[in-house]
Amino acid sequence: MEKNQVKRMSMFSKSFCKGFVGGFTSPANIFLGSKIKRPVEFDGSVERAWREVGRNLSDATRSYGESIGKAPTRTKKHRPRAA
Repeated sequence: MEKNQVKRMSMFSKSFCKGFVGGFTSPANIFLGSKIKRPVEFDGSVERAWREVGRNLSDATRSYGESIGKAPTRTKKHRPRAA
């Protein structure tokens, strides 16, 4: 079985050439880099990421609850945080 796979491999296949060129030019990419375009108001903070995770989790549990016929209940009031 391995012999069949080796026979089919080509050193001039498109994927091999792309990977070889990418690996060969990778040291130059450290110095040249690539430009990543982001919106001016981009917020890459950890706080925003966790806020988004919480929002997605809340939306998922709400939609699942609605799909099984449970109405959302009021949330308990949170205790104030210690200073």
